[in-house]
Amino acid sequence: ADPANGGLAVDEEMKFSGGLAVTSDGASCTTQCGATLNGFLSGAGASAVGIGYTIDSSDGSIPGITGAAAFTAPGS
Repeated sequence: ADPANGGLAVDEEMKFSGGLAVTSDGASCTTQCGATLNGFLSGAGASAVGIGYTIDSSDGSIPGITGAAAFTAPGS
């Protein structure tokens, strides 16, 4: 990831976190929305990632969406 180009910095414990702007063309996000990410890299060569996320509006006009995801590189 390149923090200077929209990526999130990974610390010495292989963790990352940050906020991202979210755009929507539907009714679900009529005000400014954002996402908060927290995650970590693991496995050989950082071949796996775990992410927790929250997506919500800045004014609380929509209920937040919270979830988690995990991905691994093919063949890992």
